[in-house]
Amino acid sequence: MVTVEAECVEIRGRRVKFKVSAHDGLDLISDGTHERMIVPWDKFEAKVNQKAKAARVGPVLRRKA
Repeated sequence: MVTVEAECVEIRGRRVKFKVSAHDGLDLISDGTHERMIVPWDKFEAKVNQKAKAARVGPVLRRKA
């Protein structure tokens, strides 16, 4: 079994940086960093749905909690 761990190490504005590692129970398989951007949902949804319409596929819908 492979175990993956991620730790948030930095938040700078909308940018979030994670330290990530993967272990197979015996050895470290991989490690590194991963960055993501926080985007406003409404802006993202509008752009994705515009592309979906052009591709003639269904829209992206917000999940209800």
